[in-house]
Amino acid sequence: MDEDGAVRLHLPITTSSLSKLDIALSEGQRIWITDGEIEEFAITEYRNGIWVAIPEENSLKDVDKNARYHI
Repeated sequence: MDEDGAVRLHLPITTSSLSKLDIALSEGQRIWITDGEIEEFAITEYRNGIWVAIPEENSLKDVDKNARYHI
């Protein structure tokens, strides 16, 4: 995470997931991000040669451990 809270979307696991789902990022796109323990909505931005997700205010929450996507 950057000092302003932006989440970098350049890790191999992220780019692989986007590719498998046939998702192409664009500026200002609203996306849902999770690490399996927390989740939030964010807006995409291309910054310094990589895609980042800027979290929306008040959208952070714990992942429901019984959620289908978690299992």
